[in-house]
Amino acid sequence: MIFTFNSVIFSGAIELEMLLENPVALEKYIISELVWKNAIEGFNAELEKRGRVLERIEDKHVDILKLKYSNNQLYFWMLVLEKDIEDIKNNFSFTYTGEIVLEKNSELKVERLIIGDILYQNGGEWKNLLKKRLTF
Repeated sequence: MIFTFNSVIFSGAIELEMLLENPVALEKYIISELVWKNAIEGFNAELEKRGRVLERIEDKHVDILKLKYSNNQLYFWMLVLEKDIEDIKNNFSFTYTGEIVLEKNSELKVERLIIGDILYQNGGEWKNLLKKRLTF
C-alpha cells in the first residue's frame, strides 16, 4: 500500500468504517464463512498492489485501506478528512460488485466469490469507487 503526498493520512485523517450493503443479486445464494474470508483476502491483496490508496468519493478525498467481514456484514475501512466524515456517513451508500462461481451441481452454493469493485451513491446512480470490473 503506497501513501503518496496527496494521501489524506498526511492531512489529519480519521479512520472510518462503512457498511457495504449486499447486492440484491446475492441474496439467494449460500455463501460460507470460508468463501467470504477468501473473497476479502483476495480483494485486500489487490488493494495492496495499487500504486496509491487515495481515491475520490465525489469531491472528497479518501484513502481506501481494506475490507473486513464481521457479524455477517461486509465493511470497508478508509481514512477520511474530519470535515467530510458526517457527509459521507449521512449521505452516501456503499455496495460492491463482482463475480460468483457456483459449486458443481448446485444452483445456490457459492464456491468462490470475487469482489470486483466498491460502488457508492449519493441519492443518484451508483458509481465505481475503484474503477474496476462490474458483474453482479
